[in-house]
Amino acid sequence: MNRRTFLQHATGLGTLELPSTSEVAQTAQVGNTFATPQSVRRMIATRRGISQGSGGAEILSTTLKPWAPTPAEWDIPAIHHLFRRAGFSATMAEILDAKSKTPVAVVDALLDNTLLGSSKMPPLPGYAGDWLHVPPYLGNDPIKIQNQQSLYETWNLDLRRWWTVTMTADSTKNYYAPLRERMLLFWSNHFVVESQKVEYPQAMYAYMDYLRKNAWGNFKQMVKDITISPAMLIYLDGTLSVANAPNENYGRELQELFTMG
Repeated sequence: MNRRTFLQHATGLGTLELPSTSEVAQTAQVGNTFATPQSVRRMIATRRGISQGSGGAEILSTTLKPWAPTPAEWDIPAIHHLFRRAGFSATMAEILDAKSKTPVAVVDALLDNTLLGSSKMPPLPGYAGDWLHVPPYLGNDPIKIQNQQSLYETWNLDLRRWWTVTMTADSTKNYYAPLRERMLLFWSNHFVVESQKVEYPQAMYAYMDYLRKNAWGNFKQMVKDITISPAMLIYLDGTLSVANAPNENYGRELQELFTMG
C-alpha cells in the first residue's frame, strides 16, 4: 500500500489492494470459538464487500465509511477482535459482558475521559506509600548512597510488577484499563526513558502517570510537557545541559525520533 493508492481509494478514485491472508498465521482461541486473523479478515471482507483479486490478493471496492454492526454482527469474533486491537485480548467473561452491551456503549467506555480524575486512575500499589513520596538522599555518605541504590532497584521492579497487573485488569469492572494501558505502552515506547538510567522510581511513576492520564491527549502539549519532565531530563541528559555547554542528546532525539523523524 502507498499513500497515493490509499488516497485514491478514500476519494473513490480507485481500489485498494490489501495483503494476502497468508501473511498472518497466529491463532487465538476464545472459549470454544476459534478466531484467527484469517477468519477475522474473512468476516470483515464479507461485511465490507471485499473480493478476491488476481493472485489471491484482496481488493476493497467499498468506501471507508465506519462499520456499524447489527446485533447479529456484534458477535464473539468481532468483540474479540476489538479487545485484541484496543487492549491485550480478553477473557470469555469480558467478551460476554461486552456482547450484552451495544457496540457504541463498549467503545464509549473504552474512551471514557471522565476517568482522568486521580480517584478513578488505577490504584497505587499497596507498597507505594513506602517510597513514592520519599525524597532522595543527596549526601555523600557511601553507605547511604549504596542502600538507596539497592532500594531504588527493588522499587523499580515493584513498579513494573504493578504495571503488569494493571495491564491485565478485568475490563468488566474497568473498561478504561485495556485501551488506556495499551496507549501507555505505546507512548512509553515512543517517548522512551529507561529506569536503569533514570534510577528514581518516583520520577518513573510520575512519568507513567502523566502518559496514562494523557493517553489520547494533545501531541504538541505532550512534547512540551515531556521535555521538562524529571525522567526525561535525566534520561537524555537535560540535567547536564548548561548555557555555556549545551547537551545535544534531547534535542537530537526530539527531532530524529519523537517528532520529525
